[in-house]
Amino acid sequence: MNAFQAAEHTLGKGRVFITRGRTCYQPETGTVNLAGEICLSRRIENILAALHECAHAHQHAQHPVIFAFRNLWPVRWWLEEDAWRCAHILACQLGLGAMVKSVKICAHASYTKPQVFVS
Repeated sequence: MNAFQAAEHTLGKGRVFITRGRTCYQPETGTVNLAGEICLSRRIENILAALHECAHAHQHAQHPVIFAFRNLWPVRWWLEEDAWRCAHILACQLGLGAMVKSVKICAHASYTKPQVFVS
């Protein structure tokens, strides 16, 4: 399973797109854009990055008021931490649990580029 397949399985067909830009959740459209180098990758860290963006879609659907304040630092921190936890859970539900155990993701304070450590 690659990152695109994992994201599409999580969100459903028609909500995940390949882009030349960055990997991100688009709250205006409720879709996830996956950068080309991530979307076809089978590496667990790229699958987790795609699932992290899917988790933002779930957060937006379940907590639209909280998500509206996502640019405030405490809210952003909570949303990012929660999205990484959800990404790990989603990966386990997709049968990738053994691979997930070897991955630790440490996001920078800006949350723009996570560092991934595979043991």
